[in-house]
Amino acid sequence: MLKISVLILSLCLIAYANSADELYKKASEFEKNGDMKNALFFYKQAAKVALDIKDISKEFKTDKKQDHSMNFAHTDEPITDFFGLETFHTNYILPETYTKNIPDDGRKKFETKFQISVKKPLVRDILGLDETLYFGYTQRSWWQTSKDSSPFRENNYEPELFVNFPTDILTIPNLKNFQLGVLHNSNGKDGEQSRSWNRVYLRGNFVYDGFSIAPRLWWRIPEHDDDNPDIKDYAGNGDVSMFYKFNKHIFSLKLTNNLHLDKTNRGSAELGWIFPLFYAGFYGYVQYFNGYAENLADYDKHTNKIGIGFVFFK
Repeated sequence: MLKISVLILSLCLIAYANSADELYKKASEFEKNGDMKNALFFYKQAAKVALDIKDISKEFKTDKKQDHSMNFAHTDEPITDFFGLETFHTNYILPETYTKNIPDDGRKKFETKFQISVKKPLVRDILGLDETLYFGYTQRSWWQTSKDSSPFRENNYEPELFVNFPTDILTIPNLKNFQLGVLHNSNGKDGEQSRSWNRVYLRGNFVYDGFSIAPRLWWRIPEHDDDNPDIKDYAGNGDVSMFYKFNKHIFSLKLTNNLHLDKTNRGSAELGWIFPLFYAGFYGYVQYFNGYAENLADYDKHTNKIGIGFVFFK
């Protein structure tokens, strides 16, 4: 089954990362025993293995032109390895997720979920405000690896354009920057399964030592042919993302709500924990979701899900 292949690949990555740690320990033992020849040999081997794995634990650096809001936890520099692309939201794979309550549509409770998210700066300082125009792209996929045919149950595509403004414009305490953007969100399907909506949003990013909070409000752009006119009643009118960094651990919480003060109140909470696994800089990830609009196909269905996996890079 494809689920087994995904798990095997994940375990291979773990083993590869662990090998650097083992080599380093051997080198330390030889050094303690005074055998510098073997110690140097194993130190070199450990360094070679470690360099082959992307180190995702770069320390945060303060730069007024850097967009602190888009990297997860707002604490690390974006990776820019090719074509000027930078990491945007958290990039992860959860080989195994479990959903407590599922619709009676043939899906399995166990599935694989992953997210890929990048952004690219397009132009800078057009308005003379030291602003940067970005293009961002995020894709989330739900993969039924527990089924024999292993179909992709749902894919959500989210391209967006946003302008990042530095704090020089506003004198608000602890505000690092803010963004004004427009985004499209759809599942790429047609007919009755089609889901999509477009929004304009405003987001601020506040940082307090190791804690950051990013409230965002949006306005839905009206559509003539609306596939899901009530999606805002479930996905809400905005969200708040919070991150706390403790040593090499990062804890996150994302809340949404429709702000209805009656029995029609709907929202969601997504908890995340990123934690170090091995010496080589390999990170694990646990995610828990409870609420509505985890994806577009199930936006009006309550979901209670937990998953475990790995962060690609940040």
